[in-house]
Amino acid sequence: MTTPALAARSPAAEPAASAAANWLRIGQEHYGASRNDAAIAAYQCGLAVAAAEPSGQIPTATISELHSHLGNAWMVRGTRPRL
Repeated sequence: MTTPALAARSPAAEPAASAAANWLRIGQEHYGASRNDAAIAAYQCGLAVAAAEPSGQIPTATISELHSHLGNAWMVRGTRPRL
């Protein structure tokens, strides 16, 4: 008997993955409404959730989308963040 891939993830990882995906969704809603500063903040929160978790707990696709959408929001906003 094989174990499905989703069952292999620990139950504790689910809330964090859901939180990161939720921040991605919130960011997309803000971005769609031209609220770029709020979208940027939401994407950054999603990345902070992902950074706080052990490697592999957040789906790579979610992290990639957060980074991609964050870059797009900064590009549309027209200014670069100060590092």
